Amino acid sequence: MRDPHLAQVHILITLQQTGSGGRQYIMDFIGHEEFEGKDQQLVYVSEQSDTDDIQRQGITLKLKMGLMP
Repeated sequence: MRDPHLAQVHILITLQQTGSGGRQYIMDFIGHEEFEGKDQQLVYVSEQSDTDDIQRQGITLKLKMGLMP
């Protein structure tokens, strides 16, 4: 969306390195309008040996899961 005020769901993704060399993606889904109060947080953790494509697939799966409700 070009105007964030029109979006019904905002997704904030933060990234942290894990102790084993992988990455932890924390996805906060913040609902607005008809989704008000339906906030949730999902986490995807990649291994150090994961390729970029595997990471993209994992992130995409978690995004889909967060948008299902």
